Amino acid sequence: MLREERKKRILNWIDEEEYIRITELSKRLNVSEMTIYRDIQSLSEKGLLNRSSGGVTKKHTSTHEGTNICAYCKKGLHRRQQVQLIFKDQKVEELCCAHCGLLRYQEVDIEVSHLLCKDFLDDSTMSASMTHFLIGSDQVMNCCYPQTLPFASREQAVRFQKGFGGQLCTLKEALSELNKQMNVSGCCKDH
Repeated sequence: MLREERKKRILNWIDEEEYIRITELSKRLNVSEMTIYRDIQSLSEKGLLNRSSGGVTKKHTSTHEGTNICAYCKKGLHRRQQVQLIFKDQKVEELCCAHCGLLRYQEVDIEVSHLLCKDFLDDSTMSASMTHFLIGSDQVMNCCYPQTLPFASREQAVRFQKGFGGQLCTLKEALSELNKQMNVSGCCKDH
């Protein structure tokens, strides 16, 4: 079988199955695993599939790629406050703020590989599991309600809390607090 025909078959199988192990491709195509690695390297470089540990997955693009719209509330994205959900299948969703990011995360958490936030003060990217969230402080960023601000440093979050109020939470506590507040007051108000 010619290389181009193998590549077409690999892409067809990936479309149908989402994930296939290298060993399985080798068996199906009756070629060595090294040959499969060369074939998928070429396909990966062209952006047609994603390589993963021991296999390949279907290439997914951002849900709202190029639209600059929040995947949760559909408002415009604010690059400084933006949150990203990276799914296990490599799909990426962009959300306008930590409030929407946490609410969306609750909907799809078993499918999520990473939840990334940007520090409110210095704009550095961090994992939500390492983030200190300040919920319900005075409205300083005019986005979704209750305002949810992510901080990398607990000390900076405490200082900010002294000036603007709010409740300081871990990721788990923030998810619980948002649920509690959303059941009372609703969300995504324009201020």
